[in-house]
Amino acid sequence: MIINKEGYKLKKTINFPDKDTALFGFRTNLSLSDQRIFLYLLKSAFEQRKGLGANKKDVLQLYITFELGQALGKETGKFCVPCKNFADRSDEFFIYWNSKTDEIDQAQIEFTDKIFSQVVYKNGHMSFQFNPKIVSLLEAVINKFNRYGYDVSSLAVASSKYASRLQEMLLLCRGSGQKYVFSLGQLRAVLLADDVNSYKATKGEFIRHCVEPAVQDISKASGEILTYKILEDGKVQFGKQRLDYLSSNKQ
Repeated sequence: MIINKEGYKLKKTINFPDKDTALFGFRTNLSLSDQRIFLYLLKSAFEQRKGLGANKKDVLQLYITFELGQALGKETGKFCVPCKNFADRSDEFFIYWNSKTDEIDQAQIEFTDKIFSQVVYKNGHMSFQFNPKIVSLLEAVINKFNRYGYDVSSLAVASSKYASRLQEMLLLCRGSGQKYVFSLGQLRAVLLADDVNSYKATKGEFIRHCVEPAVQDISKASGEILTYKILEDGKVQFGKQRLDYLSSNKQ
């Protein structure tokens, strides 16, 4: 066991998934705006099989502002500043991973590393390369997202990072036998990946400020109420979602 500079306890060896499993041990510290861009870059890289290797020539370039405008039905100009800011802060973007979901906790991260090797933005175009150390994990995640039709357009009406993080958490555990039951520690680790010291006063404060707004956001986007309840042991159980809305958003 080693301790990194952020104070997380890291294991010396890591196990990235090689088959369908509960993947919600994967999380990032991205804002909602950054998550939209990240999802588009992720999908594009695996579709084109570029931007994934260690070779410096393996860089993928996209006309990112135009493509995001097309995907989200908005003017290209609306994405110039967000994309520039994304590139400027790309060294601050991290993934966090626990292969054993019962060990997900804010204080113990099995693996953490930067998401990108490089990101350059200029005149509406973005050139980028993912960190090759995490490509196998990213591939497992994007395969699960693709299975359920989840991409940047799925976040078109989201209004908070908690909504995108909770939706992804529910998707990444889907089909794995996980019963949509999470401890508060697991929920805090995923929803507060970028701000681990927030909403610690009471359980109710975290539910009120993070879980409830996320549930309302997802319900609004899907047109179906996402239910949840707090169990006797303090864990939170969510209702199973119909995911028709993820594909209907693209029609």
